[in-house]
Amino acid sequence: MSQQLLFELDISAAHQQTPEPFDGLLEAGEFAAEIARMLRPLRAMHLRVSLYSLRFRGQPGRLACNWAGGALRRYGPVGALPDGRIGMLYVGPKVPGDDSGDELSDLLSTRVRDVLLARGIRLRSGAVQLMVTHRWSDEITDPGELLVASTPRDLGAH
Repeated sequence: MSQQLLFELDISAAHQQTPEPFDGLLEAGEFAAEIARMLRPLRAMHLRVSLYSLRFRGQPGRLACNWAGGALRRYGPVGALPDGRIGMLYVGPKVPGDDSGDELSDLLSTRVRDVLLARGIRLRSGAVQLMVTHRWSDEITDPGELLVASTPRDLGAH
């Protein structure tokens, strides 16, 4: 399965601050460990695992990162990815008849947009991207491969 760009937004310069550590979001190492912990018992099952990632171009600031990450928290663990994006692991039921996962993707896109708009972040095309990478649980031998597969091509794999 492949990586998919779901939407792009831009945030106003008024909300571009020096980034700080994510408050309430797992640090990159903790998030990777949580992904490994969650996937270990699922190796014997054939479930779709989705890693959603938010990428902010420029310096979005701690508040924008926390607001966007908070919008995703109810759907799975959220944390920093090694390349600075925010990740959310989703392991759950598919919506009946929605084989592509588009309904969930639309829901997450809407939640992130609504949260950012509610906090006065004006949206323009290009500065915030929500992407998703899908894998099957029984095909993931190393949880790190899911993190590498989710890395946008222009950032390069770490």
